[in-house]
Amino acid sequence: MNDIKENDNNTINNVDNVNNSVDFKQEEKNNILNFIKTLPQILMAQTLKDNYRVTPQGLFINLKETKNFTSLFAKSTNTPENKVIKKLFNEESLPVYYLLEGKSCQTGNLVPLNINEPQQFKMPYYLGTLTNARDYLYPQDPEILAINDLKINGNNIEFKKGNFTYTLSQDLLKRFNHFIDFSPMISKRFSNSSKSLKESLKAFIFFFKKARFVHSPKKLLVPQKCKDNKNNKFMILDSLVFIFNKDNVIQDFYEAKGKNLYHFMRSEFEKIKPYYRSEKVGTFKPFPSSNKFLGVYTLNKKSSMLNPFAFFNFLETAPLMKSMEHYFMKTYSVKDAFEIFSYLFINAAPIEAKNIKNYIEKLSKYSCKYLINQQWIFGLDNKDNLTTCIAKGSKK
Repeated sequence: MNDIKENDNNTINNVDNVNNSVDFKQEEKNNILNFIKTLPQILMAQTLKDNYRVTPQGLFINLKETKNFTSLFAKSTNTPENKVIKKLFNEESLPVYYLLEGKSCQTGNLVPLNINEPQQFKMPYYLGTLTNARDYLYPQDPEILAINDLKINGNNIEFKKGNFTYTLSQDLLKRFNHFIDFSPMISKRFSNSSKSLKESLKAFIFFFKKARFVHSPKKLLVPQKCKDNKNNKFMILDSLVFIFNKDNVIQDFYEAKGKNLYHFMRSEFEKIKPYYRSEKVGTFKPFPSSNKFLGVYTLNKKSSMLNPFAFFNFLETAPLMKSMEHYFMKTYSVKDAFEIFSYLFINAAPIEAKNIKNYIEKLSKYSCKYLINQQWIFGLDNKDNLTTCIAKGSKK
């Protein structure tokens, strides 16, 4: 078979000789293509038929064959195993694709290459377009069909937990797919669950089925829209919370911990009314979400902008503290927590650094002036912006 070269239009053509004056990236692509054309000599015909397709987008490899392919490439090209994935797939974590041929479905990875004539290779080829599995859930996927008590009706996914059937929309599942990347609890248990909606669905059902029903929600962070809505029901597993209605339609989910809590906090903070003055908050003006600060306090004719991580530290820590439990006896929202935080801040008194020496090392990274109220130390920078806060003592 002729050598393979990339032309000026970034497409691949068969040529007799590869020009020696090629750039490094083009030479790498040629090396990969040269290896691909040797596969018919290395692999059995049935293995090729079952697991490989040359496509206009590159080489599609069935998931169960990817490890074997990368191992063969590493040995053939003397490439270290730890560098093979990046070299072949251009990224550390492999995106997953569907290849749909008639009524059959394969799930696999793609070695990205622009190939003009896939049929010129002595291998099985596919002239259609691969479908990114992160954006699409194929109802006839054998792995989906194998999930017990699962049914897909258009945009809705129905599954059972105990004696009840719950409904999850694919739109909500797509949100969960991105949510996974910021949840160590989920990604640790399902390491590849964000790579495709199919794996995300497996993870969602797994955690939802393990979650316990909350009969009388107390000390639970909830979205502002749920505060006074009696139709909302909750299931909780550790810090992961699911919300559903009386018809068992799953409406939302969030995590009261880590990066997902931060994203939830920013989203909920946008719902605080544009400007208000109260005994609890003083005078505070929220900023648009595009601003790196949450908003600005006006205290004694001085302005103090609020760094989101100062409030986030409070939101993540305060509900777990024994000394703060009287503030969080019932369900509470981000707005409720913010009012408590603000009340503590605007009533805090100055304290010298020498009196909080156990905390000053961490505080001094962000601030140079300090205030204290009860167990809370607030740090301000040289412009009086509230940059951080730390709780004295331990969690409950």
